[in-house]
Amino acid sequence: MVGKDCAIFFDEEAFSIKSEKLMGRNSAGDSFLKGYFTHGTPEHFWVYAKTKNQAQIFADRLSQQSKKNEAKFISWNSFSGLKDPGTIFFPGPNFKTLAWQRRLADETGWSICGITHTTSSAMAMDAIGSFYTEPIKSWDALICTSNSVKKNVEFILENKKRYLKDELGLLSFTEPKLPVIPLGINTKDFKSSEENRQLARKSFEIDENTLVVLYVGRLSFHAKANPVPMYLAVEKAAKLNPSKKIKIIECGWYSNDWIKSAFSELSTNILDDVELITIDGRDQEKVKTAWHSADIFCSFSDNIQETFGISPIEAMASGLPVVVSDWDGYKESVRDEVDGFRIPTIMPEGGFGSDLAMSYAMELDDYDRYIGKTSAFVAIDIEHAVVRFDQLFKSEELRKTLGQNGKTHATKKYDWKAIIPAYEELWYELYELRSKHKSEKLGAKTWPERPDPYMSFSHYSTRQLGDLEVFELAYENYYQTVIIFNQFKNFHSNNFLAPILLNEDNFLRIFKFLENDRLTSSAILKKFDEALRPMVYRNLFWLLKMGLLKTDNN
Repeated sequence: MVGKDCAIFFDEEAFSIKSEKLMGRNSAGDSFLKGYFTHGTPEHFWVYAKTKNQAQIFADRLSQQSKKNEAKFISWNSFSGLKDPGTIFFPGPNFKTLAWQRRLADETGWSICGITHTTSSAMAMDAIGSFYTEPIKSWDALICTSNSVKKNVEFILENKKRYLKDELGLLSFTEPKLPVIPLGINTKDFKSSEENRQLARKSFEIDENTLVVLYVGRLSFHAKANPVPMYLAVEKAAKLNPSKKIKIIECGWYSNDWIKSAFSELSTNILDDVELITIDGRDQEKVKTAWHSADIFCSFSDNIQETFGISPIEAMASGLPVVVSDWDGYKESVRDEVDGFRIPTIMPEGGFGSDLAMSYAMELDDYDRYIGKTSAFVAIDIEHAVVRFDQLFKSEELRKTLGQNGKTHATKKYDWKAIIPAYEELWYELYELRSKHKSEKLGAKTWPERPDPYMSFSHYSTRQLGDLEVFELAYENYYQTVIIFNQFKNFHSNNFLAPILLNEDNFLRIFKFLENDRLTSSAILKKFDEALRPMVYRNLFWLLKMGLLKTDNN
């Protein structure tokens, strides 16, 4: 269907889980691409990339996942080609460069669809706050992965709108659509069997009388989830169930040895009756084994940089009951007392974090310190968590009921099979919005901060080329000119200019035109196709620079 196609802005880092510093957005990007290749229904799978190598990686990923179609590549310097798919998907909120590119070509030529995975970083907040001052249009969109995200985006936009009204007197504002579309997963990747469970538990030396509480994700007390509430709650619940052996598996990775040491210090001093097993969450086979071996999933997210939280969805798809903090996107994805339990959280009132925001704004604190300090004052109701763990430890039936509910919920609502159509419906909606503005003729315009250098620096040179200025060969004849030209074109200092220089045949045409005649620049240009004339005009100056041509003003 016209309007459903979308080019993916592809940079491997944003769609790969191979990074040593694996982040949630990487996992989300990798999962989205698999889901789109499997469940997307475009006429073509388009890729917009800065290099052919990146486009080839995209094409290879496509061929591994789908036999539907070949990838169609739009090169970075040919962005007008985005008119063909009609929408470009950018895996983040900072898509202003794409908006300015479009302004240089045709503002109704295509739509831009971004997504935000966090709204707490300076980059994300600045990107969102700039929507009113960048050429973002009503036929663009920023996908919010949860209503929690959308509320924060709207908060930033309202503050920026108030500032622009008060300081600049602006009264009219254009903003992108802010649809709420959750992240998805490929639920079939989390299917398990009793055989899988037995093999997984055997690999961890876990017997059938042991209950396993699993955490999956980055192991970071300052940027993800402080483990203290989980350790305390599980330890206290374990003491209420002395006949049962309880283990915690932390399936994740540390950013550095200092954080690893901090986690070790906490677990050593808090856990007594509970054994802790730590495995590398960057090893996908070990992650699968962890999912198969668990009885309960726990994630007490307490950080403002979190927005959605994919691991509880994966846990539900694995058939596990979940115990999570009542926080960010968990509020929407986990149904309390249906799929598991949401544990109440509490934080200070507004007005008590201004100093934290100022330290970050003044770059006295980096992002990690800012979110770490902020999360330090977000508390989880530990006693409530103890009650819920105790219930789950005591009742296998409860664990199975909640786990089955969650599995059905994840499959129906969060599988990419259900999510990708929502993306395509959004892209079609943007197409319809854009179509209504075609008659406005919002054609090519300037990018104020990226002007044509020959305009903004025109006062630097002694003069500029006049229409009546005459060109002639600087050497005695055509053949001598060609010999010298062949020397110059092979110089290393000219290699980087290859993409913007004429091909050899067109240079030879210029020399041939001037073999027995002196011609004005306009006369030379008329001998070329209209589309090539701007490039020919500019290359005349390179020939002057190399001493191959001269003018009557030399």
